[in-house]
Amino acid sequence: MLNKFYRAALCICASMVYLGFSNPAYGDGTVIRDSELEKLDVWKDRSQEEKDLIFSIPNLKKAAETSYAYSPEETREIHEVMRSVYPVGEKISREAFSEEDWAKLPGNVKRVIRVFPEEDFDYVFPVRSSVYTYKGLIEAIAKWPLFGSELSANHKYVDTTNTEEALDMVTRAELASMFAHFAQEVGAHAAQGESVALDGYVHSGAIKLHDDHPEQFPEQWRQGLFHIEEVGYAGTDRVGYRLCGYETFQGKAFPCGDEKASYHGRGAKQLSYNYNYGPFSRLMYGDYRLLENPEMISDTSTPESAQEAGYLSFASAVYFYMTPRSPKPSIHDTVVGFWTPNERDIAAGREEGFGVQTLIINGGSECGGSQEVAQSQNRLTYFKALAEYFGVWNGWYDGLKSGCTNTQVFDEDQTSEYSYDAFFTEDWNNPGKCQLVPWEETGFTPLMTGDQSQCADSEDKKSFPSDTYYEDAYFTYNSSTLSSAPLHNSEVDYFVNALVQDENAVAYRARKIVPKNIEVTNSEYWEEIDEAAIVENEGDSGDSGDSGAPGLVGVSNLEDLTHEDVFIDDPNVYYSHTYIIEGDYVYYAKWWINIAPSTGDEAWELTGHVDDIIKDPETPEDPETPEVDNGLLGDSNLEDLTLEDVYSPNGNYNQTYTIEGDLVYYAKWWVNVAPSTGDEAWEEVGYIKDGEIIEGKNPEASAEWDVTKVYNEGDIAVYLGETYRAHWWVQGGDDPKTAYENDAWAVWRKQ
Repeated sequence: MLNKFYRAALCICASMVYLGFSNPAYGDGTVIRDSELEKLDVWKDRSQEEKDLIFSIPNLKKAAETSYAYSPEETREIHEVMRSVYPVGEKISREAFSEEDWAKLPGNVKRVIRVFPEEDFDYVFPVRSSVYTYKGLIEAIAKWPLFGSELSANHKYVDTTNTEEALDMVTRAELASMFAHFAQEVGAHAAQGESVALDGYVHSGAIKLHDDHPEQFPEQWRQGLFHIEEVGYAGTDRVGYRLCGYETFQGKAFPCGDEKASYHGRGAKQLSYNYNYGPFSRLMYGDYRLLENPEMISDTSTPESAQEAGYLSFASAVYFYMTPRSPKPSIHDTVVGFWTPNERDIAAGREEGFGVQTLIINGGSECGGSQEVAQSQNRLTYFKALAEYFGVWNGWYDGLKSGCTNTQVFDEDQTSEYSYDAFFTEDWNNPGKCQLVPWEETGFTPLMTGDQSQCADSEDKKSFPSDTYYEDAYFTYNSSTLSSAPLHNSEVDYFVNALVQDENAVAYRARKIVPKNIEVTNSEYWEEIDEAAIVENEGDSGDSGDSGAPGLVGVSNLEDLTHEDVFIDDPNVYYSHTYIIEGDYVYYAKWWINIAPSTGDEAWELTGHVDDIIKDPETPEDPETPEVDNGLLGDSNLEDLTLEDVYSPNGNYNQTYTIEGDLVYYAKWWVNVAPSTGDEAWEEVGYIKDGEIIEGKNPEASAEWDVTKVYNEGDIAVYLGETYRAHWWVQGGDDPKTAYENDAWAVWRKQ
């Protein structure tokens, strides 16, 4: 394997032991955090109240320091300078810059370019998605100035005699650590030598690799950054990872955009869920634009959007890497030597080494067993290869706990140097003041500048949904809610469905997320609410015909449905608790929805075939009428299924049977993703044995879960009477029930 660096030049040798330390000299960076923070003036934008609070809680101060990032405005200025001096027509390296241009770059960016130039980026990530760029990587790192700029003077495995060499060394270790997780999280996981043909391995067409990708896959540690979007969502209209209900803190603090906004995994660390997109958006832009447009992280439709996606796709990963989440340290701190396990950590198996990184990322699913599970072993294998490539393995990680077997997750009840009450809520005993609590309910955190005052500031809170909002699907506002709507304030953001009034007491509803400085007269963002159109809907009364709610169509009672009640593809038309027809099928809207049933949105419930529900007495059934091709795949009768009826990603299934692997599935409702994704639309109804289709569960596959057994993708295990399917290779770890309940997208999916 290529090793780019001479270990001797780094004062590292195979027999390295503790070398002792001397007082460091300062160059581009420093090995003492306080000095670096002083240079950055990290507290300059904090109010005195915020500083008093942070400095009174040592663990909180440590978290605020390590996660420090430039403001959106500062970051924009840094990027403008960087983009103005990028070399034209050649790859980025130290040699490509003039002395004058080189001096304009941030110190940590210069260090990364020196130890990992663009040519090396191409080597380590030869099969990357076209979204990921080297410029995106260094621009993301530029936002967090402590990345590659600090090192504990008491680091046990780095000689700090020469500050520059020590910081170069730890920067390589930081890159090797991040890249190992990239290889696991968004790597191809293909066999070395397998074809990379876009019409072969990347069969969905959802992945566009960079132009110079090889024809065959390299070693797996060099297959990172293959995916930009989560498998099963890329290239589809699927919508997921939405916790949008106003009754939940996630939906209240980080309201979702429109019904098409999907918060599935995107970027090098697969940022997921609206409650993670929201805080990340605030850090990047100072607003919530990523809640309305989450696709910005992967959008390459224009040169400008591609440049921003290249930055965001890496920034979301560096954000996770640099930010501690109580009671866990940041991965950055574990690498640069600022995390030291205490007695409780050691008793719980949490020790220095690469394994604690896996514990921080996904400890509940990958750590704690008597042997490494596949994902944890992958991370470790990739890290060893990358650490050898960067020249940081020998002497540094030898003898440390590299895996995470027999390791307990970080627990709030256990003493940790990174435990603190991490969220703000209003202090009801002191109106107008905020208090720290260990639970999240507002989205405000002491790590964000300004949150301490904003969480209790009634004026600032106008940017968050109030009680005057559209009530579920029924739009149950009335004259009293209109009159109590807050006065529109152009200095704050508003979420979709927010209700305001102007100085003339005219009420408006936000059509989508509204940024600052948008007046209510802008019809793209605001919709005037006509009081005469208000309908006080008390719920589904059971009356026949139209639902009666403004903008709602369909019929409330199934027996009143006619052939004319077809779906209307109009964004201003809504369905809720009503029946409608699309194609040959009848659907019921379980809640508010304004997109077609054929999109697969879970708001729609399939009721049945239109011919089975609407009987026309004037048109008797003709048994000789040939079956109409409705565009669906699969067989409607199990007895007609043949071994050739295998699942195809190029069509839709609805109340039809198909085969995937050695199992037979039935599509209970409309679905266009594979059964192996674990989508609940699919029901396993049979299996293949000796070339025959057999109805029922395979008794040989339905054995009780065995912690020592190896399960491959698609394998079935029974635990406590429930059936689970393995979504990828797994051995050991949490039992299927625990894994599934902790994370519905974990390795085990309930059947």
